[in-house]
Amino acid sequence: MKHKLLPILLAAVVAICLSSGLAACAHTHTFATEWSKDESGHWHAATCGHAEEKEDFTAHNYEDGKCTECNYEHASHAFVYSNKTETGHTGTCSV
Repeated sequence: MKHKLLPILLAAVVAICLSSGLAACAHTHTFATEWSKDESGHWHAATCGHAEEKEDFTAHNYEDGKCTECNYEHASHAFVYSNKTETGHTGTCSV
């Protein structure tokens, strides 16, 4: 009797999981090893068809206008000049 009951119980568990959406939780996302990037930061994009998924999102860390992690280049600089003196003035990037 126990051996006949086991397949029925397994089928019931599978049916409950499928009907409640729990089967979707079993999916494991996969991600690219290369960085995706835009002006706000860089991340590893999903390669499993879930384009909205991102892994390791981080803001850029610029050194000489280029991100030290993903090589994203800051497009342009907009300087605000202040502190005018007899020898010149200083500018601060506002971007």
